[in-house]
Amino acid sequence: FSLTNGMGICGGYVPKVGWKYVDHLGRPFARTTFKTIDYHSDGVTGVLREDGRWELIDWATGEALLPGDYKQLAYDESFKTCVVTTDTGEGLYDVKRKTWILPAEFTELDAPKDEPIRAVRKIGEKTTISFFHRDGTKLADTEFEEAGHFVKGLVEVQLNGKWGVLNVDGKFAVPCASKERDDLKRRFDFYAVWVSGKGWGAFDKNGRQVIPFGYSNPDGEEPFVFSGIGKYSMVSEFSTETVGIINTHFEWVVPPGVYKGFRVPSEAMDGHDYVPFERGNVQGLYDLTARKELLSGDFDFGPGIDYDHINVLGKDGRWGIIDFVTWKHRPAGKYVYDDF
Repeated sequence: FSLTNGMGICGGYVPKVGWKYVDHLGRPFARTTFKTIDYHSDGVTGVLREDGRWELIDWATGEALLPGDYKQLAYDESFKTCVVTTDTGEGLYDVKRKTWILPAEFTELDAPKDEPIRAVRKIGEKTTISFFHRDGTKLADTEFEEAGHFVKGLVEVQLNGKWGVLNVDGKFAVPCASKERDDLKRRFDFYAVWVSGKGWGAFDKNGRQVIPFGYSNPDGEEPFVFSGIGKYSMVSEFSTETVGIINTHFEWVVPPGVYKGFRVPSEAMDGHDYVPFERGNVQGLYDLTARKELLSGDFDFGPGIDYDHINVLGKDGRWGIIDFVTWKHRPAGKYVYDDF
């Protein structure tokens, strides 16, 4: 049995006969029997007939909600729409308004709940992909040669052989100018974009370039990788041969131009994120939360922050600790590093 949420009706399977709808007294409703029923709580069901064709009906009355018979049906209860597979292709039908949103002429149709409709059309050897709003209007007035699937409002698309990124407003978050799809790297709601001869830059989902081209990872790999505690990324600027740090909103926490190196923090303490830095021949400790240097000098940082709010480090060849209250260095005297 397939219960119908207390409505007094259920779908029952009769061995060697098939499925039928019955009321609480066992009296049959609607048509006779079906091979399969696909019940929905709003009273709509897809039924598979003995001849292998699908219908969409009102389970209580047997009224056809979508005239005709079809190869397959995928009903969406939240939108009251149905992806319909016919002998000519796939389309989208508005069950409530009893109108076609998209005609059944697409090779493949994907209508996720929270993203635009993705429609694939194949004519001969040519395949194109389009995106549509729920009312059937095109998201962007063009058809793409290739495209991914929308994820949180963004999708990678190919137009005239070049790759870019489309947003849910039908605007290009990243222009279609990249030769390779791998030149686009998603980071949260941003995209890192590689341009040969210039380097990496970054765009937000509205198409604003938040970081100009000219950057890389300090190790020469793709930038904007948020390691450690996942809040910061170290970025190298080609023109100055210096590094900066950005946060997950792609804002500069430490702009490039001054520092040669950082170590991205792996833990936080007292709500602050501390990171060792290198500036010329000077080393020190930087507070990324307060965005300022805390101390600098001839330091050689060892292990990170521990639970006693101290840091083991070396100064002038001597090991000691940093007091994270006074920010004073306390030399260790006769002690060596292994004693800490």
